[in-house]
Amino acid sequence: MARYVGKSAFNDGILRISVEGGAYKITFDLQALAAKMPKENLAKFDFPPFTLLVKPRGEGGWDVSSDFSTSGSLEINDLTGPRRAQIAIRDGKFTGVYDSELAAFTSGASSTAGMTMISHLP
Repeated sequence: MARYVGKSAFNDGILRISVEGGAYKITFDLQALAAKMPKENLAKFDFPPFTLLVKPRGEGGWDVSSDFSTSGSLEINDLTGPRRAQIAIRDGKFTGVYDSELAAFTSGASSTAGMTMISHLP
């Protein structure tokens, strides 16, 4: 995977891969990514890491699933002042089949029980 995203994504903790049961667990840490942004952007992220479970299929594809239930916040400061958003996703689920040769999903389904977003603008 480092071939596609670069080794620094792993070295900086933005991406991690581990084994969970019969699948690979890919963890994407938004806060580690935000830490790499220039400090003058003054963006703040407060989200837990996002995870995917991927399992190889016989024909070279991958079964992909995720529980993306989450809550967190984002704040960006610009010349007009701080812009803040709080986001909560309840019971978010995703399943799909990824084809490595096509570099695309050949199928997928997603559902949520609900999503709430509260934004504050100057």
